[in-house]
Amino acid sequence: MLAILLAGALLPAAARAAEPKPYDDLARALAGMPQKEDGSLAALAKEAAWVEHAKVLSADWTKLEKARLAPMRSWAAAEIPASTRTLFYPFSGPDFLTAQVFFPKAPSYVLFALEPVGTLPDLKTSSGTALSGYLESVQESLADLFKRSYFRTRRMRTELGKEGTNGVLPVLLVFAARAGLSIEDVKAVEIEKDGALSESAWEKAKSPRGVKVSLRDAGGRETSLYYFSADISDAGLKRHAKILAYIRSLTHVDTYLKSASYLLHTDDFSKVRDAVLADSDRVLQDDSGLAYRAFDRARWDVRLYGTYERPIEEFPSILEPDLEEAYLTAKPKPVPFSLGYHWGKKRGTNLLFAVRKP
Repeated sequence: MLAILLAGALLPAAARAAEPKPYDDLARALAGMPQKEDGSLAALAKEAAWVEHAKVLSADWTKLEKARLAPMRSWAAAEIPASTRTLFYPFSGPDFLTAQVFFPKAPSYVLFALEPVGTLPDLKTSSGTALSGYLESVQESLADLFKRSYFRTRRMRTELGKEGTNGVLPVLLVFAARAGLSIEDVKAVEIEKDGALSESAWEKAKSPRGVKVSLRDAGGRETSLYYFSADISDAGLKRHAKILAYIRSLTHVDTYLKSASYLLHTDDFSKVRDAVLADSDRVLQDDSGLAYRAFDRARWDVRLYGTYERPIEEFPSILEPDLEEAYLTAKPKPVPFSLGYHWGKKRGTNLLFAVRKP
């Protein structure tokens, strides 16, 4: 077996690239990107529904790239030093896109949210009304991202509960493909009692709680995207201690928090809050992540960016006078894009970058 594995690993890059990649073909199709002539889904180019889907998604992506993604990349390149740490992103929904833009060199991305993993469609056998309906559900699943920069949990539960995109996996593949990444493999992942991971072929999985997407960039660099559907409140982690064991195994990580409903401000999520503060070397977040007071200045160097506005009306009990005061006195650098709950406004986008002191 070892010899077989080594033989595969030692294949020339050109030979590996020539191997069939059905998951990559599917990701490109869902993302509305041109199909390869010899690809498994090349016939979609003749389907009117897919042609329209590609037209709509490409137009939306062009706007998104100009208005948000390009400024985000430039800002991150200037302000967030690249690292080789795992990126931990709790309360993420399917938002692999933002994580990858801010942390493009992470060797692995670990996302946790409540939305189900879901299933993948068989576009080879879809056509006409069925194909059109599924592709429209993909567009609906992406609507919040294009407009708001975050996914609303209630809306995602509604959209992902339909017969179309019944989970986050199709959306994750769209983001990976649009990020210029090739999808090498998709596997079901489960967390064992000791916090270790076990993998199985996606085709054999029934309803996995986790998924691993193996990715490769244009330069050949490999990275892995993990998504887990789990309740990571204190109550949820008490019922499933193995999940906390896995999270605590992720030491020396970068953590990203955005549009996180201020959950870590409460005592109901103290275990995840403690894990982030204990095991992260760096934290990038907006004010909906950790409370400003959680960063002990004896242990963390903290930089503020953008402008601070009090939380939107859905979170009336969240008050951070210390953060307000810090923004008044620190004169933070501007943020050249709109992100988070204050989407679409000239003010309100704020980011905090905390680096653990040696």
